[in-house]
Amino acid sequence: ISVYNENYPMPPVPKVQTLGLSAKEACLRGLYKFQEAPVDKQLTVRLIGSGSIMKQVMNAVDLLAEFGVGCEIWSATNIGELHREAVRKERYARLHPAEPEPSFWVKDCLGDFDGVTVFSSDNISQYPQLIERYVGGDFVILGTDGFGRSDTREKLRRFFEIDQESIAVAALSALARQGKVKPEVVVEAMDKFGVKYDRPDITMDDCIPRD
Repeated sequence: ISVYNENYPMPPVPKVQTLGLSAKEACLRGLYKFQEAPVDKQLTVRLIGSGSIMKQVMNAVDLLAEFGVGCEIWSATNIGELHREAVRKERYARLHPAEPEPSFWVKDCLGDFDGVTVFSSDNISQYPQLIERYVGGDFVILGTDGFGRSDTREKLRRFFEIDQESIAVAALSALARQGKVKPEVVVEAMDKFGVKYDRPDITMDDCIPRD
């Protein structure tokens, strides 16, 4: 259980279904679709948020719209449960080779996709990596890796690059890698949103040579 002390407005329960399940039902499975992608955008990315960073994911939608990119929004409520179910079903398939391969929630939701998925949370990046192999397309993980720090929420989220601007830049960069936008678009977004390449880290500056 993760406990947060940040006050922010809770959106209403979405009406969109996830593979035939309501948001409440899918939430208990560990992952649910929060918002469908708009149909009027040529490019679409899939954004996944968790915990309080879900608000940053939702705010990134308008930033990406400025560059003509639509967003499908998902909320991950239990990565551990998604991974446990996948491991359990893979073990069953391994020991029953004559039977059809069983399905499981994370693969059913995220597997059939060849686009860009950006996952942002205030967990270390290794946690979402538990489900990485089940996500189709290019999977970009933003997390809070590094030494413990103390600062405002805004500055910490910018330092770890899990804020709305960093999410938007990560999505555009992955689209550029897929050849769907020009690299100059990513540079433009970085300049516009104030996302910089240099990120000083006093805990590592004397240990690892910088590029």
